Amino acid sequence: DNRYFPSVNWAITGKCNFNCKHCFMAADNAPMMGEFSWDECAAFIGECEKCGIQNFTLTGGEPMLHPHFMDIVREISRRGMDVAELNTNGSLLTSDILDEFKALGLDTEIKISFDGLGHHDWLRGVPGAETKALNAIKLAKSRGFRVRAQTNVHRGNLEAMYDTIALLDALGVDEIRVIRTTETPRWRTNGGNLTLG
Repeated sequence: DNRYFPSVNWAITGKCNFNCKHCFMAADNAPMMGEFSWDECAAFIGECEKCGIQNFTLTGGEPMLHPHFMDIVREISRRGMDVAELNTNGSLLTSDILDEFKALGLDTEIKISFDGLGHHDWLRGVPGAETKALNAIKLAKSRGFRVRAQTNVHRGNLEAMYDTIALLDALGVDEIRVIRTTETPRWRTNGGNLTLG
């Protein structure tokens, strides 16, 4: 009746402002763009509290596109639970958001996608995405948050990985998750023969 799960990974929206070549929640995949209303969000958070959830990972799509993103964060905190991780492309991260996280007592790990120096814009399908991601990393570190870079590796960016990791280390990134870009149908269409074996 009250099974205990310590954490939940919640895709709060299917909407995204990037058009990544490998992701099923890319901006041009309109059918995937659903999300809960605020009432549904609040009800779900209440159910999680009753089940003993302690930690949330908020993801998407781009979670900060949800019109009630900060309301969701506030409600989780109000109920004594934690936003342990935030998966984001970094483009919408602001000092005001991070300052409110701090004011709520949240020690969230900010997980920012970064797919290699000189390669990030191509994979993410948005000019300037690389600069936005690096700025988001710098901002999160300047506010005292742990940052994890989530890096898709394929044949096209493999040679840039050493310099990429050196840069992320210099920026104070705490952890790098290296992801072999996998053969989703979208990546097979867009990536050609770039998938690593």
